[in-house]
Amino acid sequence: MVRTMEPVAKKIFKGVLVVELLGVFGAYFLFNKMNTSQ
Repeated sequence: MVRTMEPVAKKIFKGVLVVELLGVFGAYFLFNKMNTSQ
């Protein structure tokens, strides 16, 4: 049971990491854009 769940857990973990990275970069990009526009 544990062996079959490992790949799925790794996929979910990687997905969460990617989403978090995208969110951080997106917020950083928006922050810079708003600073330069003023």
